[in-house]
Amino acid sequence: ISPNFPETYYRFCVGLKKAGFRVLGVGDQDYESLNPALKDALTEYYRVNNLDDFDQEKDAVGYFERKYGHLNYIESNNEYWLRKDSRLRDLFSIDTGLREHELDTYQRKSLMKACFEKAGVKVAPYILIKDFESLEKFAEENGYPLFVKPDIGVGAEESFKIKDIEELRAFFDKKPKNVQYICETFVSGDIVTFDGVADKNSNVVSASEYDKQCNIHYCKVIEDTYFGKNGNTVDKAIWDSECVTIVPDTGGFFSATTAIIGSLTLVAIIIVSPSSTNNGTL
Repeated sequence: ISPNFPETYYRFCVGLKKAGFRVLGVGDQDYESLNPALKDALTEYYRVNNLDDFDQEKDAVGYFERKYGHLNYIESNNEYWLRKDSRLRDLFSIDTGLREHELDTYQRKSLMKACFEKAGVKVAPYILIKDFESLEKFAEENGYPLFVKPDIGVGAEESFKIKDIEELRAFFDKKPKNVQYICETFVSGDIVTFDGVADKNSNVVSASEYDKQCNIHYCKVIEDTYFGKNGNTVDKAIWDSECVTIVPDTGGFFSATTAIIGSLTLVAIIIVSPSSTNNGTL
């Protein structure tokens, strides 16, 4: 679903084709304007007018199933499509990937916290916001500042730091009535992320970590069997090294993209923006 976005993720499709998969695409971008490498990787592309229209997606997947037989996977590259992906899996009896009844644990922050608590990991005290009285009581018991955000949401969208009772009241009065918010104590600290891919037996096959304080990203490259080397200096440095460390300059940025090796393993690579390659250390 939406194989053209994010733009660099066409490598998923390229990797799948080289691994022997038939890759079918559903998107709202005109076929002629797709990345040439993506077009080459797709067996067929079904264009819809609006990916937010579930019926159009359903018709596209139904067309592919009638033409090619039962589909083994439905995937997208964007969290925005997670619930629709799971609905399509339910509808077409595809048992790889999350079903809709499993999705809340992966999207609702309160349920994620419950999973951490079950595993014995400390989490910041929190409350699901129902009414102002219980929210005010939580603030009195835990103190300020507080942090509020949608229980289901991507990134820091519609998230706020609350410093006092006046800001708490202003937030409560203005927040959308149809959105469930979670409130938690504000925690100061360093952000370190650990990201990776596990196979069906929960073995980690690729992993990376990011230390925001040092602005360093470490990426372990497992295998390059299914990727071509396009001659780019950064790509060559990555392919020729087992472990790559990139320190971007202040104005630069970097991102990790991945592609599938075989049926289980993902390979991670780093793409550095031109603004970073001049002054960054590789």
